[in-house]
Amino acid sequence: MLIWLPELTQAAVIALVRTCHARLDHCGVRRFADRGAPPNLSAALPIEAREAMAAIAALRSRIPEVEARLGSSSPKALALALARLDGKVYADRARRLHGVRLMPLGHP
Repeated sequence: MLIWLPELTQAAVIALVRTCHARLDHCGVRRFADRGAPPNLSAALPIEAREAMAAIAALRSRIPEVEARLGSSSPKALALALARLDGKVYADRARRLHGVRLMPLGHP
């Protein structure tokens, strides 16, 4: 999934998400990574799991900005759009996409 996060590098985003998923795995609640824990279970989760879910939620909150800028948060849609660009515009892609990050979802 694409997010707008110019304040972090792509490597930092990957490391952060990986750490969050590892914490959720350790707590046995990885299934809540995308949607968060149900309210009746949330308070019972270890703090490290709640913090990991909060970090993932914060990253996911950056989806609307990338959708507003690019029209989509889909990496596939971006790849298709890039493939259709002429050479001059394509050569300027780094400047145009500055701040766009790929957020791993952790799905197998």
